[in-house]
Amino acid sequence: MEYVNLLEALIITSNQFNNYDKQAQFIKGISDPVIEKLRSLQPHYSSAENLISFIGADKDPVEFLQGAVQQTQDPHSENRSSLSMIMNFLLAVSRRVEAPTDPSVAAAGGFQIQAGGRTIVRNPAGSQLCSILENALVLGHSINLMFSQEAKSRLSPGFSKVFDLLEVDKNNILGLPGSRSAKNDLTYHIKLPEPVTRMQNFVTELFESIQHFLSHLCIQIGFEFYQQPRLAEGLCMSVLGNLAGLPDFRLRAINKMFLKSFIVKCPQEFYSPVLIPILKQVVPLMLNRLQDRWSYLRKIRESPGFDEDNTDSQEVLDDVIIRVAAREYLDTVKAMLTSTTSQESPTSVENVEKSGVQSVSALGELVLCDPILRNDVMLTCLQGLRWPDSPSGTRAAATAELIIPVLCNKNAFGPEGAASIMVEILTAFQEMGMHEANNIALTHLALLTYETLRPSFPNLITVLQQVPGCNQEDLLKFDAKILNNNGAFGEKAKKDMFKKLISRLIGKDMAKLFQKEIVIKNLPSLVPLKTKARVPTLDEQTEKTGEETGLSSLFGGQ
Repeated sequence: MEYVNLLEALIITSNQFNNYDKQAQFIKGISDPVIEKLRSLQPHYSSAENLISFIGADKDPVEFLQGAVQQTQDPHSENRSSLSMIMNFLLAVSRRVEAPTDPSVAAAGGFQIQAGGRTIVRNPAGSQLCSILENALVLGHSINLMFSQEAKSRLSPGFSKVFDLLEVDKNNILGLPGSRSAKNDLTYHIKLPEPVTRMQNFVTELFESIQHFLSHLCIQIGFEFYQQPRLAEGLCMSVLGNLAGLPDFRLRAINKMFLKSFIVKCPQEFYSPVLIPILKQVVPLMLNRLQDRWSYLRKIRESPGFDEDNTDSQEVLDDVIIRVAAREYLDTVKAMLTSTTSQESPTSVENVEKSGVQSVSALGELVLCDPILRNDVMLTCLQGLRWPDSPSGTRAAATAELIIPVLCNKNAFGPEGAASIMVEILTAFQEMGMHEANNIALTHLALLTYETLRPSFPNLITVLQQVPGCNQEDLLKFDAKILNNNGAFGEKAKKDMFKKLISRLIGKDMAKLFQKEIVIKNLPSLVPLKTKARVPTLDEQTEKTGEETGLSSLFGGQ
């Protein structure tokens, strides 16, 4: 670790060279030994079985004896240290090497090149890091395969828990003392690691290091990384392969650490050849995964033995992880539809931040033009409206508001599709409408959907006619005002009329299902008690009467 820290300091210093060739040569000189070491170890991480054997997870845990030579106690500790050192070094290089931010300095130092009709600023570490991309993907693929049942069967019984969530991360996600964010020394105290804990830490750090490394390539290397040949195929077959076999918290890490950065930083030239093929693999898988996991959560929450206050329960941990993962994935879906690159609109991000208004970007248009991909994205949003989590529901509603007008303009669905969208929104009212945040978001989405789709699809009125307790006369008035909107029909009036139409459809909490409303007629008004007059202060009395109160004479001289 000290070696890597020293090299990281040198790398930061090299950013002041302001000369591309000089800095690239320096980075190459310190990187070549580490890169050669990584390539020499490839036979040991070319498969999950080889990697498990290389790190010693198929052997019995060896106790660390204080004062003893570690090499004689645990022969595989050096192998783990080598992999950790390599990944830490690659993270240091990918994170710290930077090109000058001043365009004139970058141009004078040879950092700028012309590619695709625009100016690209090269990173001095780009060629070195991209040269080992294949090795990093092979390692990432083997790590993912380690979570398969076949690979787990090769683990030593003593290491059967090494793929579980770290205790410190468990406390972090549950908000308990002992988390990574805890600042209190009394609570943030972790005892010296045992062999299983050391192995568990190593596996977690190795997995996360791969995701962080790829994320740094997206952010720091940029164009040179995305133009690598067969990049989409390589990612789909490695770090984005075997996603179905990963636990929820590992899948969340991939989305949070790598996938969102990969989407946001992708140059427009690589939308079709690189990004769309990856999204076609990831989006359907995430949709199916989240549907299955929410179905599982609904079942365990209906179980009489479920106690959400019992943080030691695996069910409670699963509940929290799935909620957080769903929210973060919906943020990624929104980024997929709204993110823009600098060449598309240089001020678009600033304008969005100031106005708070977002629209579908060029990438979003490309996603929504693909029939399979747009269906999966739309289903993700519509299903998200019904997930028993208010933050997820409001995120899904906001994203659906972006999608529906675009799909309507593209004539992407017929009468049945329009009706099914309205049915899904009304179903969400029935399941989640009792929560204020969901109710507000769903009301806004339902009105936008009806206003957008009703002129083209008259069958939408029949959907509302089937709502229990819907007054047909009020519905016809509402429909007429939507169709003949001349500006006099305000937003508040629309919302009030719509809420009245579906009032009996909105779900209620279990505690209020059979609540009997008590109305007391002719309740006498409560007569307020007479307030006692305030006693004036001595100063006020003096000002009013003009006479001394005599208080000062008590302290006068004799």
